[in-house]
Amino acid sequence: MHHTKLFDHGILINRGSTDRSVELCKLFAPHWEIRESKVLEFDAILVDQEVMNIEKEITGWKMVL
Repeated sequence: MHHTKLFDHGILINRGSTDRSVELCKLFAPHWEIRESKVLEFDAILVDQEVMNIEKEITGWKMVL
């Protein structure tokens, strides 16, 4: 909820979370995007590339948390 006051746009990249991240995002930040990760098995380089590819779609300032 804290981040919704700081950012007008957010993207949650879901990697099959089981900690209710998606549910909580829908509840507290319903205007944010939820995207399923295209990286099926964790690989740090591929995950970083996925984030960078998403960043290319967004203009202006960006912050990855």
